[in-house]
Amino acid sequence: MALFLLEKPVWADLVPNFTVVQFSNGTTPWQAPRALASGPSTLRYVFVLAFLFSIPFIVNYAIIWVMFRHTHLTEKVGKIPPTLPHLVPLLGSTISFVWDGANFVKYATYVGPHSSPHVIGVHLTDRGSRTFMGRQTPVGIALLTDRIYLFQGAANISAIFKQPSLMTAVYIHTTVLKQLFGMSARSLKMYIADNSGPHPKPHPDSNVKQHNRIEFLTHENLLKGLSGPGLTPTFDRFTNLLTRELDALDVEQECLQMPDLMQFFKEHLTPPVLEALYGPVLLSANPTFVCDIWAYDAGVQYLARRIPKSWVPAAYQLRDKVLSSVKRWHALARSNFEVLTIYADGDSDPYWGSELVRSRQKLLLGVDHLDFDSVASADMGLIWA
Repeated sequence: MALFLLEKPVWADLVPNFTVVQFSNGTTPWQAPRALASGPSTLRYVFVLAFLFSIPFIVNYAIIWVMFRHTHLTEKVGKIPPTLPHLVPLLGSTISFVWDGANFVKYATYVGPHSSPHVIGVHLTDRGSRTFMGRQTPVGIALLTDRIYLFQGAANISAIFKQPSLMTAVYIHTTVLKQLFGMSARSLKMYIADNSGPHPKPHPDSNVKQHNRIEFLTHENLLKGLSGPGLTPTFDRFTNLLTRELDALDVEQECLQMPDLMQFFKEHLTPPVLEALYGPVLLSANPTFVCDIWAYDAGVQYLARRIPKSWVPAAYQLRDKVLSSVKRWHALARSNFEVLTIYADGDSDPYWGSELVRSRQKLLLGVDHLDFDSVASADMGLIWA
């Protein structure tokens, strides 16, 4: 059997043992590989093609490996953590990271340098045993659209935290709000644009208006509502609600064994927490909300790894369902809340639940380009957290 092709491929000269084929139209013949008609030669032909195909991947891996080792062994202040070697250009370590993220991170943090690196201006020490040659070291991970860095070791993490100017939570916030809570790209731009920092005094180079300082405003709101005197009314409500929940159980003086502690936590501890912070309307308007939020929690790992919706549709459907429940709660609260509905403690009310949530609504809706949908995504994140 002979194979007739219209033009000679570029690899034809690389494969020996060709047979001459004469085209019926009288054109000049070229040599077609006899490997296609010969059993033993076919394997040789396949090996040659496989080798040629693998060359760019081998070269890519070799170059990154050399750079990886060189970066680790070079004592230079200000260098970026080296990228973990990978075979496929552009794709990087995406498949391994998405397929089995936990084991991939273990593998990535097991590779380390022989000497202590100086990374992004901070001298990072290496102490530990979970890395190659007994060194704990930062490492970069190349993904399809992003690059992330893994830091390990108490000394290394402590050194980074001592340099707040090197850190920003904007990337984490925007990624989580988009992937986990479905915030629109238009609203995310306001989070990305906020370069004022988390401190009361904005960064000197920032020109962000005060009402658009999302990171600082939300941080201050949570700090005020979840610590000190601001937490007292919420904690009192929680203890009363939890006592009521436990009293409703069919438990007497004898010790009662239950099959699943985690299930007990989900069913009997989650509702008091939600009602204490967000009020009873959230749960009354969404009777399956507790079950939905825990089912959603089980699929967060797929959303966080950016697995396409077509692969894990259930995870995205649960996200959308929980988000719709939050929007329903918000709509009812906006329609029915009045100052007169605030209870005697001055903090709680049946619609928003607490001063923390009421203040949060005002500050988020005061940010340019944040609408009801984006605030619902932000509140979904707070509820899940």
